[in-house]
Amino acid sequence: MTSKEGVLNVTVLEGRNLTSSRVNGADLYCTIGNTFNRQKYRTAVKKKTSNPEWLQKFSFFTKELVGEVYVKVYDKNTFLSRFVGQVAVSLSDLDPGSQTEAWYTISDETKDKKLKEDKSPGQIRLFIDCSGIKTRDRNKKSSFKLHEKTNFDISANILTPEFPEKTPERTPEKYNDKNNSEVIITK
Repeated sequence: MTSKEGVLNVTVLEGRNLTSSRVNGADLYCTIGNTFNRQKYRTAVKKKTSNPEWLQKFSFFTKELVGEVYVKVYDKNTFLSRFVGQVAVSLSDLDPGSQTEAWYTISDETKDKKLKEDKSPGQIRLFIDCSGIKTRDRNKKSSFKLHEKTNFDISANILTPEFPEKTPERTPEKYNDKNNSEVIITK
């Protein structure tokens, strides 16, 4: 099954050996986001486990495989959540049109003092579907709009302003609205 064009699908499948300072297991959930737009999602909370199974799919809108998708794992408590660890997957390492399923070791930069220093915070399994992303023609000249009237050519690093033609002077019209406030319209 293929994805819609311009859509990157990431499925958070499961976690294993996700560390917790709790004896009965943790109440684990993930947040998933990216560095190329502001889309962010959250999985359901899986209670009292260190090996949760989420099986939740999230879609991100992009035309090219640039930036990163990140997954952060948290242990939900009554009043606040404890950060367990995270993984960042560089999209430039993936092939457009491909599908990848892999285990990723999460890292915990804060190093919880209750955990042994040599113990990994665990792993998370992701399925990343890039079938909706087209292959970028590397020989194609890339450009994007900085402003409505300015083009930027990435390959040449050149700004090319486009100046509008002069238009005749516009004469403003004045009238009073129903509250007797003056309104000025320029046509």
